[in-house]
Amino acid sequence: MRSRNRLLLTPESLTKLLTDVCNETLKPSNGGTRRKPMYWWNSKVAEASKEYIRKRRILTRQRKKSSPYDILTMEEDLAQARRQLRGEIKESKKCGVAGVMRGS
Repeated sequence: MRSRNRLLLTPESLTKLLTDVCNETLKPSNGGTRRKPMYWWNSKVAEASKEYIRKRRILTRQRKKSSPYDILTMEEDLAQARRQLRGEIKESKKCGVAGVMRGS
């Protein structure tokens, strides 16, 4: 009796069945999860961020190769770049909030 209820599945019918099941159960993709742009992100912040990331990567690579004195110098450079980035973000947010308050 089991043989009467068994489905005959060919590779094509199995593929169609799986495609239909997936289309019914999975939500369609909208092309990824992109973040909304922040009101304070501008070219100055982008440039400061790029510089900070560049210095951080250099420091990470050089930790294996350089002397402790060189590492301290690079860490100071990185700290300066981080302060610069945070200052740019703070300034940009200040200008952005003022623009939002004006209604522009």
